[in-house]
Amino acid sequence: MTAGEDAPDANLNIVLYGNSGVGKTALATALPWDTPRWGSKAVYVAWDAGSEALLSVRPEDRKRLTVVTPKPQADRNGKLVMNPYKTGMDIASADWSSLVPEARTLIWDGGTRFAEQILRGVANTGSTVSKRKKEEGDDGRLAFGEPGEPGYMALPIIPDYGMAQHAVMQWGEYLRQQNLNVIVVCVSDYYKPEGGSLDGDTVGGPALVGTKIIPKFMKDWDNVFRISIESETSMIAGSSPPKFERSNKRVLWTEKTGIWDCKIRRPASAVNPMARVELTPEGREFWNKFDQSGMGVS
Repeated sequence: MTAGEDAPDANLNIVLYGNSGVGKTALATALPWDTPRWGSKAVYVAWDAGSEALLSVRPEDRKRLTVVTPKPQADRNGKLVMNPYKTGMDIASADWSSLVPEARTLIWDGGTRFAEQILRGVANTGSTVSKRKKEEGDDGRLAFGEPGEPGYMALPIIPDYGMAQHAVMQWGEYLRQQNLNVIVVCVSDYYKPEGGSLDGDTVGGPALVGTKIIPKFMKDWDNVFRISIESETSMIAGSSPPKFERSNKRVLWTEKTGIWDCKIRRPASAVNPMARVELTPEGREFWNKFDQSGMGVS
C-alpha cells in the first residue's frame, strides 16, 4: 500500500494505427530522447518480418533502440518453428526495465501481424476442437497439407477467432503492466455491426484478429492515435491564369472523426489542443507538443 500523495508517476500506453506507409514507425521511434519521460533508449520489438532492418527508422534514432527480433528455432527434425503466442507473451512479460535500464519505452511494431499469427496458430493446432473430434478426423474445418508439417494450413472456424481474441487481449494486458511507456503500432481496420445489432455504429480502429475485437481492445488503452494522409488543392500565388497544385499532409488524430475512433487521456471537460495535429517531417515535434500539453496520463 502507498499513500495517495506519494503515488508514482504514470506510464503512457498508446496504440498508434493507420494505413500502411503513413509513417507510423518513423513517428513511434522519433521520441524526445534523454528526457525523464522517454529515457535514453527504447526496446523495439520488430515483430513484422524485416522490420529489424529499421528501414523506416531515422538513422539518428536507430542508435537509441534495443531491437528484439522473434526468430523461429530448429526443432528435433531440423525444421524451423515458432509459437507466436508463447514468444509474444515471453516478450510482453519480460522485465525490460531491468534488462535495458536506460529504456523508458517499449515499442511493439507489428501488432496486427502478431494477431494474425495468433489466429493462424490457433487454427493450425486445432486448439478449439475436442480431442474426440480430432481422433475421428472431424473437426469441421477445411485444411490442406499434413498436420505438424510446415505446409499444413487450416481455415479458421468461429471458435478460433474467440480464442485468438482472448489471447490478444491477454497480451495487451501484460504489455500495459510493463514499468515502461508502451507504444503498439497497428494498421487500420473497421468493425461494422451486423444488421439489427445493438452494438452501435461502425467503428474504425487498429486491425487485430477479426473485427469485433476492435472496440474491446481500444477501451483498455489510455491513448489511441490515428495517422492519415489528407490531400489538399491550393492555388499557386501569382499564377495567371490560375494554376493549382495538390499536396499531401500527414495528420495525427487524437479524437474520433467519422468512423475512426481515437482518444487521449486528459482532464475532464478540458479542451483538447491536440485533437488534430499536422505532422512535420521531424516527428519529435509532435512528441514535444504532447509532453508540453500535460495529457496522455491519468
